[in-house]
Amino acid sequence: MEKNYKLFFIAYVIANVGDWFFKLAMPIYLFEKTGSALYMAVGYALSFLPFLLFTLVGGVLADIYARKYLIVLVMFLSSAMVVLISYIIHIDGGLIFIYIFSFVLSSLTTVGHPILQSYIVDIVPDKAKLASRNSFLLSVDNTLVLVAPILSGVLISVLGTKLSFIINAGALLAATVFIMLIDVKGVRVNVSKNVKSIVNMLKEGFLTIKAQPFLLYGSLLFFGTNFSTNFFNVNFVFILKEYLLANSTQVGICFAITGIGALAGSFAGPFFLKRMQEGRLIVIMTVFAGIFMFALMLANNYILLGLIWGLVSFFGSVNVVAFFTLRQKVVPSEILGRSVAITRMISYASIPLAAILGGMTLNATNNVVLIILIAAVIRILMGIMAIFTPLFKTHAKI
Repeated sequence: MEKNYKLFFIAYVIANVGDWFFKLAMPIYLFEKTGSALYMAVGYALSFLPFLLFTLVGGVLADIYARKYLIVLVMFLSSAMVVLISYIIHIDGGLIFIYIFSFVLSSLTTVGHPILQSYIVDIVPDKAKLASRNSFLLSVDNTLVLVAPILSGVLISVLGTKLSFIINAGALLAATVFIMLIDVKGVRVNVSKNVKSIVNMLKEGFLTIKAQPFLLYGSLLFFGTNFSTNFFNVNFVFILKEYLLANSTQVGICFAITGIGALAGSFAGPFFLKRMQEGRLIVIMTVFAGIFMFALMLANNYILLGLIWGLVSFFGSVNVVAFFTLRQKVVPSEILGRSVAITRMISYASIPLAAILGGMTLNATNNVVLIILIAAVIRILMGIMAIFTPLFKTHAKI
C-alpha cells in the first residue's frame, strides 16, 4: 500500500471516528430536547440541504486548487464549527442556532466530499487499484459503524452529548496533521479564477455527464434510492427511542449491528465486480434492497431492526463501491472533482424532501408500517425502471 495512501487512510479513520460521535449525539440531543419526529426531521433535512447548494463549489475547487490544502482548510473550519455548536448547547442557546451552525458544518462537509474523492485518484495513480482502495475505505467506514456508535452511545449515556461534540472537533484537528504529511498536493489547473472561467468549468463538467450516460442515469437512480432510504432513515433514531424504547447505548448498538451488513457489502463489492458488469450490479442490488426493506415491518426490538437494516445496507454498500469505481475509471482526473460534485448533487437532491416528508408522515399518522411500505416500493420501482436505461449495460474497461 502506498505511503501517501496510508497517511490518507489514517486521517480518514480519525476524522470518521470523530464524526460518528456527532452523528449519534445530534439526533439524540434533538429527541431529548423536543421529543418530536418533525423537529428531528428538520435538523436532518438541513444537514443535507447544502448538497444542493454547495456541492458544485467543492467540485470546482477540487479541479482548480491543490486538493491537499483544501482538505486541511475544510477540516479545520469544521472543527471550529463543532466547537461552536457544543458551546451553543452548553448555554442552551436555542434550536434555531443549532440548526444554523449544523447547516454551516454540513456545508463544509459538502464542499469537502468531491475534493476527498478526487484526491484519492492523485494518491493512487494506478487505476487498476482503485476498486480495492475504494472498497478498503468503505470497509473502514463500515467497520467504524461497529465500534464508534457503541462507544459514543455509552459516553452519551454516562456523560451526555457535549463530550461527543468535543471529541469530534479534536479528531478533525488530528486528521489535518496526517493530511499535511502527504507529499502529493493534488491536481491544480492553471485557470483564471473569474466567473466566466468557473462557469466554463461547470459547463465542461455537465458535458462530461452528458457524454457518459451511465453518470446521469446512475445519479437519477441514486436520487430515487436516496429518497427511499431517507424517508425511513430520518425516523430511525425516533423509532428506536419512541417505539422500541431504546436507551442511548442501545441506539449505538443498533447502529453497530447495521454496520455489520454495510461492512460486508463493502468487502463484497470487488467480488461482485469481478463477476458482473458495474451497471447491472447496481440495478440488481437496488431491487434486492427494496425487497428486503419490507422485512423492517417485523422489527420489534433494536437488535432485529439493526439486523434487517444492516441487510439493506449490504446492498447499498455494494452499489457505492461499484458506482465510485466506475466513475473513477471512466472520468479523467482533471475533471473528476466536478463530475463527483454534479453526480452527488443530483443523487442527494431528494434527501431534504424525503426527510421532511418522512418526518411529517410519521408525525401525522404515527404509522411506522406506512413509512416502510412507501420506502420499499419506491426503491423497487427505481431498480425496475433502471433496467431500461444505459446504466444497466455499462461496463468500464481499464
